[in-house]
Order: sequence, then structure tokens, then C-alpha cells
Amino acid sequence: MARFTFSFVSDRIALWDIVPVRKRPTAAVLESVRAIIAANLKRARDAWWGSLPRLGTCLENRWVDLAGGGIAVLDRRQPGPGVVQVVRAAYDPGTGTVRCTFSDGSDRLVGP
Repeated sequence: MARFTFSFVSDRIALWDIVPVRKRPTAAVLESVRAIIAANLKRARDAWWGSLPRLGTCLENRWVDLAGGGIAVLDRRQPGPGVVQVVRAAYDPGTGTVRCTFSDGSDRLVGP
């Protein structure tokens, strides 16, 4: 079984893991699955939010860089202008947007 990750604030889709490793699909199959998820990303987000809302967007407590008008999720805190922590993030399935509230008190609507 191959598992993929996706984001609520970008179009990034990545292979998370394959279990068991000995039954690894070919690279072509994995890319095909990734492309199908990409083509149905809003449906994937809606399904996650609809069936697992208690897990949220997985953005809470993450560090993000807001420089340049976008939002880039960081693997760890990297001091700099525009780097803040997400306090709350809520997905709106109707619009496909995420309302993020940050540690500096600001908020931002992120979406397609």
C-alpha cells in the first residue's frame, strides 16, 4: 500500500511511504496515482475534512513563512522576517480555502 501526503495550502503531493516495502509499485504506477490525486485534490481535501475534522489541516503549531505574499510550510522554525507559527487553521469546503490565524495575531485566507 502506498500512502501520499497532500497540503491544504499548496498543490504539493508527495509519496509518504509504502507498506510493505517488498511490494513496492513501479515508479510509473506511483506517478499515475500522484497525478490522479492532483487532478482530484479538492475532493481529497473535502473528504479528509468531512471524515476527519478533528485532525484538522495538520497546520496547527507548524512554522510558516509568509514572505512574498504566499505561505510556505517549514520543516522547522527558521528565524526571519515573515516566519510565524500557525495557531489555528480551518478549511472551508465550499470555497476550497483555509483561514489561518498566526502567532503574531494576524490571519490570512489561503486558497486556490
